[in-house]
Amino acid sequence: MRTLPIHQPAVPVRPSSVLESANTLFPAVPRSRNHHKKTPQDVFDEMRRNFSPSKARGVKLTYAWNISGPHGGKWFIKINDGSCQIGTGSVKNADVTFTCSDETWVALSNETLGGFRAFITGKLKVDGSQLTAKKLDEMFPA
Repeated sequence: MRTLPIHQPAVPVRPSSVLESANTLFPAVPRSRNHHKKTPQDVFDEMRRNFSPSKARGVKLTYAWNISGPHGGKWFIKINDGSCQIGTGSVKNADVTFTCSDETWVALSNETLGGFRAFITGKLKVDGSQLTAKKLDEMFPA
């Protein structure tokens, strides 16, 4: 088995803010050791509670999720200078779009699946800038 080098992120991050230590390119999703989320809606509800307006000042970004499966659907997050709108449905011109199953999104949130593994196995697709995706870490701390 060949070991690939791990590159350090350009921006310092807290080790707990990434899905796994080898994963410097994928955003964290909100995690809670005491509350395991069961559906993607649970994950987005927790994101709403964890939003940090001070970390989103001067930021204008749109994120979209295409989640398949029985609890799937389309979700979006719009950040506009310290405010956050989280909703269901499609958005045009998202800066970053995540595509995965409902099981994958919930497993990422519950830390039973790492982002790097999800990406390299094709369970998670990320369309857009990885640096922009990573800003979710700052604006939605666990």
